[in-house]
Amino acid sequence: MPLEFPLQVVLDYRDRLVDALEIEMSCLLNARQRAQDLLDALKGELANLYNELRCSQTGDLDLVKIGQLRANIEYVDDFIARQEGKIARLDQQIEAKRQELIKARQDEEMLEILKEKAIEAYEEDQKLKESRAQDDIYITSHYQKLVKEKE
Repeated sequence: MPLEFPLQVVLDYRDRLVDALEIEMSCLLNARQRAQDLLDALKGELANLYNELRCSQTGDLDLVKIGQLRANIEYVDDFIARQEGKIARLDQQIEAKRQELIKARQDEEMLEILKEKAIEAYEEDQKLKESRAQDDIYITSHYQKLVKEKE
């Protein structure tokens, strides 16, 4: 008769919780990477705009073009600031999710340890019962031998 761990339902729930948290963490990390890629692209675009502005300010000056480049630079700068804020928020969410995941894994590990101890105790109990049964068999067979010898 196999052992039924009384907290198996809780252990299964914790396992599913850890899996769900790992998926959420993965989604957050993926979003963070996409946000970082966009930030890198924006910084590259900003560098291109500054380079184009520097080139536009040599030789014949086109004030309309320079004004448009400055407006574009300001727009990209604002976009970069918003993107950096988004990344900072994602970093906070990732850290919170990491702490939640650590706690959930610790809880699951604690239940796993309890399950292992319950299995060990069950196996020890089974060995004890088997040993007692062997002793009973030995005693019975020895008694039967003695009875046969007396006859």
